[in-house]
Amino acid sequence: MKKIMLLSLIGMIFLSESTFATITELFANPGPPSVWIKITLNFHRPSTNCETGFGICVDISAGVDGMGRPATKSCPVLMKINDQNQLLIQVTEDDLRFYENGTTLPYFKDKTTITLGDSYTFTPETCKKLGTLNPVVIRPGTYPLNTMNNTYTITIPL
Repeated sequence: MKKIMLLSLIGMIFLSESTFATITELFANPGPPSVWIKITLNFHRPSTNCETGFGICVDISAGVDGMGRPATKSCPVLMKINDQNQLLIQVTEDDLRFYENGTTLPYFKDKTTITLGDSYTFTPETCKKLGTLNPVVIRPGTYPLNTMNNTYTITIPL
């Protein structure tokens, strides 16, 4: 009987240690949740009333669920703020081909950076969906552009 109780006690100790380790690992990286949201953007300059040039202008929030293909005046993208306080914007080559008959694709195709000439501040609603109460401002500058599987990712420090 003493052996059974001793084995039960040892088993509980081992079980509680593995549970503690799992919980510790789960909470080791606190911070905002990293969730992609879908929105549509107009890739034109705010200084031209969002009609010409290359930039980021007019964000229309579309939520987390699928939104289908929007009208040709806007382009669907995925956005999130990562744990390094960077805004990541992903757009597929197919969506860029469809958006305004592909006129924006040359700004992405075979490039490693993109340059934005105007600043842009996202709406409070979009900022909230990105998990922040602070304004999300894209400042003029040159930003890294990564390409993988025909998907372009812009990394913008905030």
